[in-house]
Amino acid sequence: MHFQLDKQKLSAAVQIVQRAAATTTNKPILAGIYLQALGDKLILRATDLEIGIEYILSAEVREEGEIVLPAKYLTEMIRRFAPGQVDLKVEEGGYTASITAGRASFELLGFPPEDYPAQSPAGGEKTWTLPQALLGEMIEMTAFAASKDDMRPILTGVLLSFREDALEMVATDSHRLSFYCTPLEEKKGEEVRLVVPAKTLGELLHSVLKEEEGTVTISVDNGLIFFQVPGITLTSRLLEGKFIDHRQILPSGYQTRVRINTGEFLAGVERAAVLTHDRASSIRMEIDAAGLKLFANTPEVGQVEEELQALVEGEGVNISFNSRYLIEALKAFTKEEIYLDITGAESPGIIRPVLSANDYLHLIMPVTTRAV
Repeated sequence: MHFQLDKQKLSAAVQIVQRAAATTTNKPILAGIYLQALGDKLILRATDLEIGIEYILSAEVREEGEIVLPAKYLTEMIRRFAPGQVDLKVEEGGYTASITAGRASFELLGFPPEDYPAQSPAGGEKTWTLPQALLGEMIEMTAFAASKDDMRPILTGVLLSFREDALEMVATDSHRLSFYCTPLEEKKGEEVRLVVPAKTLGELLHSVLKEEEGTVTISVDNGLIFFQVPGITLTSRLLEGKFIDHRQILPSGYQTRVRINTGEFLAGVERAAVLTHDRASSIRMEIDAAGLKLFANTPEVGQVEEELQALVEGEGVNISFNSRYLIEALKAFTKEEIYLDITGAESPGIIRPVLSANDYLHLIMPVTTRAV
């Protein structure tokens, strides 16, 4: 195996692929990156058996071959090379890579490539195509609400529900829920429901969805989901189990509606959150025809009261919410104004944009009630 490639291109590819390599494993080869020089391409792969990333880029291949090299050392080594060409060579039958860049040269011990897990081919009968920017926005506005607690593994995932002409994305930790629905250009058949680990979508957002004008192809086969953009494929196992029916949780109407500036509401909640040291980190809201007031109190520290300008429609109400949940939800909104809809002091609050081409909302349970 022998190839040459520009340091910047190789470093960028390795840094993306290494994110899928195992960090703790009893199989050291899974902490490596598989490299294959084939034709005029270099193929890089890494997987921890739950998530995998493949990156294909053009290279000057002088001798075809393959090897698995430790991800940590390969990444750090290439990142520290000076700009220019990187030359990587493996003698036939050997597992030691000689890597040269400028005046620097290294030898890195690898693993037999035949022992590395085979790549599952992307494809399947079910395939969808979306703009990368749209999918990225959907992930940013929903995945943060997924559970971090493995006690209910299904809630650590995000539901992707492909309906005939729309895609719904839902995440919840049972105390809050984010919902995003967008129309699909291509009409499909029956509804397909997939639960994707939130970690997978985080890696997709961080490493793969980089092109504002590009598209991403999603396909499913044999319990795996594939996200493909030119040159990169991210593969992940799907979560098994029954996801909650979000349609039964969402209120059909409201008794009180508050229209308020998103940035001003967020800033007010962040100020009040400084004095929320109780277990629930609760902020109380007093809503009436005059507007919205925020209250927070820690007896041994102090208290805060702030009045925010808002338009209120319907009945007055006093209700409390977890400050962290409110802050994370409001940070996800990009529109200037939002509605806060409430159906009672012990019912969930619904936050939604005033104007949006897509259907997005965030539900938060009051701190005085049980979880959903």
